[in-house]
Amino acid sequence: MRKLILAVICSLALAGCSVQGALDTVKTAVTGIENPVSKSDLYNFENGMIIAFAGLNAYRQACELGSVGASCKDVIRQMQVYTKRIPAVLRTARVFVKQNDQVNAKVAFATLRQLMADFKAIASANNVKVQ
Repeated sequence: MRKLILAVICSLALAGCSVQGALDTVKTAVTGIENPVSKSDLYNFENGMIIAFAGLNAYRQACELGSVGASCKDVIRQMQVYTKRIPAVLRTARVFVKQNDQVNAKVAFATLRQLMADFKAIASANNVKVQ
């Protein structure tokens, strides 16, 4: 009798685990898997990018007026590479997020962060206030 009761208790416990796993699977299938890079992440990044690029434009204007050092044109050329690459990668990241392509969205967002870090490093090394 004890063995029967023990068997019933064990089977109910195991059934509970399998039901919970099945419910989790159904929940994931119905709601989808959330992308680790969200639209708001891209929006926040874009706002930071706009501010940084505005700082570069202010530096360019100061360069044209002769208010900054003579090497300012070389600095601007170095930084303009990023003003072209960052928006292109941002567009690609938006597509990946929209399609819920998690792996590529993470890679594109990591690339964006690295490009912006490089942009800011060049700016900082040359006393350009970008943010």
